[in-house]
Amino acid sequence: MAVSGQVIVVGSSNYDRTTYVDSLPRPGETVTAQETRESIGGKGANQSVAAATVGVQVVFLSALGHDTEGTVLRHELGERGVELVDLLPGTSQRTGTAAITVDEQGENVIVVSPGANGAHLPEVTERCLAKVGERVGGDAVVVSQAEVPVDTIAQASAWAGRHDLRFVLNIAPYTDLPAEVVASANPLVVNETEALALLSSLGRAVPGGAEDADPVELCRSLAGCAVSVVVTLGARGAACLVGNRVEVSEPPAVSRVVDTTGAGDAFVGALAALLAGGRSLPEGVRLATELAALTVTEAGAATSYRVWTADVLDHVLGANTPR
Repeated sequence: MAVSGQVIVVGSSNYDRTTYVDSLPRPGETVTAQETRESIGGKGANQSVAAATVGVQVVFLSALGHDTEGTVLRHELGERGVELVDLLPGTSQRTGTAAITVDEQGENVIVVSPGANGAHLPEVTERCLAKVGERVGGDAVVVSQAEVPVDTIAQASAWAGRHDLRFVLNIAPYTDLPAEVVASANPLVVNETEALALLSSLGRAVPGGAEDADPVELCRSLAGCAVSVVVTLGARGAACLVGNRVEVSEPPAVSRVVDTTGAGDAFVGALAALLAGGRSLPEGVRLATELAALTVTEAGAATSYRVWTADVLDHVLGANTPR
């Protein structure tokens, strides 16, 4: 299974250390882990792997350190079909890391140390984007998240605009961004917490209040701040706003929930790949919701995307998807 198109991701890379416990520790409490796993992480890397697993050509612009963790990530990204463009060759910065703790219900807490992700140089990012632009097709989709400096996100947005390419913006974790950057997103992807933070920064009221905001109204309340809007709803799926119309895509039931860590990034990466392959936004959201739901049955973030076998992709996307 392969989907035509290109996805260019400008974002973060982390070396994840995930610890599995019976229950998340309370402040001051020590718990014993069942096991610890190490893997690819960072929203940019996760979304790149997700898009590549769906089948598109992926170019990933990111900053990694020249340390053991960076070496592992470079190898793993290549193995997963992602072309890495290193934004900080020869840097003395350490590779970003994430300490993740997951309980028996699949819920998690995450602490991120940005490392090289926080040291992007604007002139280097611009130069690398210019080189990538020499081989970009008109069907390419540009993706960025908020684990890199604001200037880097703004560059990705502006570069996509100059090349008349679709820009997918995932404001995760929430960061205040220039209005023109948010306005260029098609779609803007936020979860409910990030949507509420964005509404607050825009000075807009939350329908029904923050505690019980209806997801459809929450989505509508973001109308006009971006070209289109997607609000992800966790286990309830995602709401998509195009024009004045909101569609809610509910995920399929899964047999078990092992780890929800990479589900949000799975959704964004799959959505970007589907948009690059010519799917409409509502259809892309529906299909990405179904694919993301499957990942919670496996441990890890990017490692869980292996559940998308060729047979699974054929079943979800249709056997007639371009190869």
